[in-house]
Amino acid sequence: MEVRVRRSEQHPDIHIMEIEGRIDANTAPKIETELQALKEQNAAKIIVDFSQVNYISSGGLRVFLTALKWTRAGNGDLKLVNLVQNVEKIFKLAGFTKIFNIMPDVESAEQAF
Repeated sequence: MEVRVRRSEQHPDIHIMEIEGRIDANTAPKIETELQALKEQNAAKIIVDFSQVNYISSGGLRVFLTALKWTRAGNGDLKLVNLVQNVEKIFKLAGFTKIFNIMPDVESAEQAF
């Protein structure tokens, strides 16, 4: 699994996390570490690009739910974009589509902040 974090070119206060591969019990801690680093930088506006993610486990869902709480507490948000069909289905089954802001792409998420 690969995780890259970059700043938005148009909005430097927005961080974009791109994930490639499966998010499961073995890989979720790496994402949690990256998100924790953003928290320590007081980053409250985060977009997570799921276009290259083909699976997410309950442990992965927990990592994003935790990050959602602290971004919103800091007057920001954690927006999810480009969810592939089977990953979006997992979010729906968990009831998370009602909690998270799920957007079609990075550009629309940037504009929504």
